[in-house]
Amino acid sequence: MDEVEVKRVDTDLAPIQERQRGELMAYIDSMAPLVTEMEEREEITDEKGLRLVVADGAAINRTALVIERIRKTAKDPWLAGGRAVDVLVNPIKDRFKAAANKGKRLTNQFHTKIAAEEAAEERKREAAHIAEEKRREGIRLSHKAKGHAVREETTPVAPAAPVAHLAHRSPAKTTTTWKATLTDESKVPREYMTIDHVKVNDAVRIWRRQVLMAKSAKTDPPADLVIEGFEIKAHKDVTH
Repeated sequence: MDEVEVKRVDTDLAPIQERQRGELMAYIDSMAPLVTEMEEREEITDEKGLRLVVADGAAINRTALVIERIRKTAKDPWLAGGRAVDVLVNPIKDRFKAAANKGKRLTNQFHTKIAAEEAAEERKREAAHIAEEKRREGIRLSHKAKGHAVREETTPVAPAAPVAHLAHRSPAKTTTTWKATLTDESKVPREYMTIDHVKVNDAVRIWRRQVLMAKSAKTDPPADLVIEGFEIKAHKDVTH
């Protein structure tokens, strides 16, 4: 750590203090009667009293200035010692504080990085999960269409009377296919609804990021996230 030069301050202040104390008490004792008289005076009744108050006030004020000078002189060695301490301590204190602040900044950067990596991994897993869900749903719908599609074929319609120019054509044939059209989404049964896993996991990521930020800032964490029908917990994925 860098050395800091500190000027030596004489700490043997007893003689100075004693001399200043004696000087101060001498002024106070000499002016005490005038101060007491001024404190007890209620009003000025004539010109003589006015002149006396003005003169006494001026004398008291001059003495107050002398007392202030003595006070500053008595404090100066202590102030010099305090300034010397500041010269020594302040650079060290600032260095320690800067190091502590850097540690806090690095901690915040680490938590932010981890949260971003976790969010990226979660998005990858969620995208793969959604793709697999869609693939399975497509297979299920394909099997259902092949096994349960209702097709009605009407009886061929013969012409009412022979027509020479249509004799070479086959009888007309009509095919009817049944399909469902959405009319009221709020009434659709649950088994036909698709869960929005992306939206659910986005909410989990936001909540987890708030928890990490609160931990880094040493503040109260947010309440536990609750989504009905879901269990929210940590999952560890092992990759090789």
